[in-house]
Amino acid sequence: MEKTILKINVVAALLVLAATATFTSCTNSSGDTIQLQAKVDSLQNELKKVGQTIQKGNLVSIHTITVELKPNVTMEQVLDFYNTKWAPAEEQYFGWKSFFGKCLHGTECAENKLLWITLFKTEADRDKYFKMAEGGNDLNELGEKAWAQFAPTNDALQQLATIKDEWGDWVIK
Repeated sequence: MEKTILKINVVAALLVLAATATFTSCTNSSGDTIQLQAKVDSLQNELKKVGQTIQKGNLVSIHTITVELKPNVTMEQVLDFYNTKWAPAEEQYFGWKSFFGKCLHGTECAENKLLWITLFKTEADRDKYFKMAEGGNDLNELGEKAWAQFAPTNDALQQLATIKDEWGDWVIK
């Protein structure tokens, strides 16, 4: 029993020594805290650009896309198009952020289905482009102007596949 306690004490002492050496090597011995803080701030700004949080009051539009591929086109090409062409064009012309993905597991999974999620800060942000207050989901005047610029992107998608889109808009409570 005494040998076991001695071994545990030795291991604990080694861990404390290793931790002390590790953390003291992370100190700023040059005193250049301004440069270090600038690097931390830069990293935080980059993370904010990538990160997207969902909060109460946000509107999340969730689409299940059924894809009928054109000859010699793969699902990976369609997904790549959505992520590299469609989403950036939506953001440029409409100002909203969309994400696309492929199902891994679940009752809605199929080889010919993709997920499309669009995040809006509020219902009003979505309604800037749609006639929602009038009971429909048609584009309003501002939406029509944005669509005119976006239409070539949609036309390019139609060269890859025929798309059926089932969707619902969800408000986070």
